[in-house]
Amino acid sequence: MTKSTYVKILAVGAVVAGLMTPSASTAYPTLAGAAEGSQYEHTSRTYRATGEFRCGDLVLRVTKGKETEVHDGYLNNGITRVAIARTWRGVVLAGSDGRRYRASGGTVAWFVLEAPDFDNPVSGLEVIQVFFRRGPNSSPGWLREVIRIRHGHETDVVSGTCNFG
Repeated sequence: MTKSTYVKILAVGAVVAGLMTPSASTAYPTLAGAAEGSQYEHTSRTYRATGEFRCGDLVLRVTKGKETEVHDGYLNNGITRVAIARTWRGVVLAGSDGRRYRASGGTVAWFVLEAPDFDNPVSGLEVIQVFFRRGPNSSPGWLREVIRIRHGHETDVVSGTCNFG
């Protein structure tokens, strides 16, 4: 499991945790409302953007900006569907060449989890895209990562002229 997938699963777990109530009689949580209907949980938080990227010999490190992350979780009859969206605002990066760069980025993700194992998605898709720019005619590149989870098996494909640092 990659580090990025672990972070995503933790984020999914946080949404799922909001949909469950603890049970003293079992190691697994009792699913609140699973027999009576469904539950919905929505969270949104904004925090400082972080990250480091490599575009050939150029290293770009995030120095400024915010990332907003929105989670929507829907629990129905022991199955949880989670949607995650992340967007960057005002992100500035310091380049190893001494220049400042701007970037735009976004992520969309969907995961399906089944009771009682809410730590490992049954299926999922996450697409991360980042575009770097320095000016109207100059760009160090772009990055696209697609992570798929099917029956517990993960594939992770990164494309573009840049990569994670």
